[in-house]
Amino acid sequence: MKKDFFDGLKLSDVVKGITDLVELAQRMEAEKKTEETKSGVFHFPRDKKIFQGSYGFNVRLGGLGDSPPPSFADKENPPKIIREKIARQSWEPVTDVFDEGESLQIVVEVPGARENSLGVAVSGGDLEIKIKQEGTDKVKSISLPCEVNPESLKYVVRNGILTITLDKAA
Repeated sequence: MKKDFFDGLKLSDVVKGITDLVELAQRMEAEKKTEETKSGVFHFPRDKKIFQGSYGFNVRLGGLGDSPPPSFADKENPPKIIREKIARQSWEPVTDVFDEGESLQIVVEVPGARENSLGVAVSGGDLEIKIKQEGTDKVKSISLPCEVNPESLKYVVRNGILTITLDKAA
């Protein structure tokens, strides 16, 4: 019988993760912080192999910052500047980073994006993705887990999935 990858994962592990997230939100509120970003690398042995990867998440409390929400007469059709601010600040695409040995593969959900509306660049240890949609620019910066060769950057968009490949630096 084949073992499930999550064999050994207990409900208490899931509950602890949720509890940790709630405690983080409470600590942020007490410290009057509106945003917390965490990232790192994990590895663990499993069936004589070592699984490794990187993670990152961003937790935001509140609305669009410390200022009160703007008021405008037509609440069903907010002014363009408000729509653009909401679009820029609310873009947190699902992102996975895979270590493929000699290279990294980054997979990002970008529903509705086309290659001609994308800009992908490497700067230092970060990967920056820009998407121009409906007159607004959305930007996502991803910290890379290792040094890469920026000239090796390749990407393709298919069915709303952006796949980026980067060779690791020698």
